[in-house]
Amino acid sequence: MKKIKKVAVVIENYIQFESFKNAIDIMLEQNIEVDIFVPLDNNDDGYNKMFDEFYQKISKTNYNVFRLLTKTKYDILFMPYLVYQFKDLNRKYTIRYLYGLTTKPEFFLSLKTNYIFDGFLSYGKYDFECLKNYGITFEIGNIKYINYKIDKKKYSKKKTLLYLPTYGDYSSIDNFAPILTKLKDKYNILIKPHHGTEYGINEIEKQRYTYLKNNFENIYSSTHSLIDLLNKCDIVITDQSGAIFDAIYVKKPVIMYYKEIESNISLPVKYAEKGYFVSFTDENKENIENLISKAISIKQKNEQNKLLNILFFSQKEVKNNFLKFLDKIENDFIDENYYELHQLQKQNIDTLYESIQISNNNITNLNIKIEEYKNKLLENAETINKLTQKYNKILENYNNLNKEKEKIIKEYQYFQNNIYNSILWKITKPIRHFKKIIKK
Repeated sequence: MKKIKKVAVVIENYIQFESFKNAIDIMLEQNIEVDIFVPLDNNDDGYNKMFDEFYQKISKTNYNVFRLLTKTKYDILFMPYLVYQFKDLNRKYTIRYLYGLTTKPEFFLSLKTNYIFDGFLSYGKYDFECLKNYGITFEIGNIKYINYKIDKKKYSKKKTLLYLPTYGDYSSIDNFAPILTKLKDKYNILIKPHHGTEYGINEIEKQRYTYLKNNFENIYSSTHSLIDLLNKCDIVITDQSGAIFDAIYVKKPVIMYYKEIESNISLPVKYAEKGYFVSFTDENKENIENLISKAISIKQKNEQNKLLNILFFSQKEVKNNFLKFLDKIENDFIDENYYELHQLQKQNIDTLYESIQISNNNITNLNIKIEEYKNKLLENAETINKLTQKYNKILENYNNLNKEKEKIIKEYQYFQNNIYNSILWKITKPIRHFKKIIKK
């Protein structure tokens, strides 16, 4: 491949932008033209607002920013995962950049998330080994922090807690935030909710965000720099948020909340159970101050730094590693035979997923029809029930009329047997006849 001239980068929010900004700037320094693509979403699901706000923010910078597909042919397309709007963007290579080390391997390491990529920029040995099953992995490190310097300035007389809750089932807001309110007098508390909570992707997240806004003062938007907040804090309290690994990377003491049921699938929980950092569940969430004392101890900090060395490549080499990656791409490090075979594999997987999607659609349509038939049956059953009630009413009236009829017949028979055929009735017949004549 000749020299890299143009690359495209898909970015959905400020978190991803901050994670890959340094890489973009390095490429611009190398006279590589970079176009940033921000999704355009017409669904009113909260994410559309997030995309729009991020676009408004970044469009005021000097970066080239687009929202729709262009006809440009790119040497590389960088994405954090498959963003379907830009699936057909014209490019040679598709490379995945990370915007945080995973807490949810079931998504991060799945075939569906990774099959579209030809290569991966890895943080450390863990993701390097896992992602090489899907494509070529490049040892980069966490490029987000290549210019990071620890700010030793004291922002508050009190210790500062930075609370970084995630969203969805892993969120700790419901169970832990009420405990955190009790610490407001003793600690300076900063909170940066997950963008899924901030933009209220559903009613539960809206309620969580409202609770935080009503009970805490320092709530930061997802457009605020996480690096800045990490510099301001003394301790990070989080749950299954990927920000836990950001805190470990910049050597901030970590305290993690988790639910017992997550222990078999969550990567951070496994590390917590090995003692690399402090963790707690619902059983000991009231003892948060004891956990803080443990987290800031020298012994615990040393354990946490061991995990830093396990998870990440050396920070000193990150920029050089990224430059080496660009050089490898330019010098055909990705073998053409591998590339052609990999494109074929991607097409096959695409076809497979399309077939699965068609099958799912057919099943969905079948379920819809079954539901329609079920509703019709229920409607017919209701109609039958009403007709049955009407029939029973008519039958009841009919039976009542029959009873009246039988009563009249009995009265008539009584009259006929006991009066009409009696001697007295016969004797008085001329008198009755005479009365009729007189009336006339």
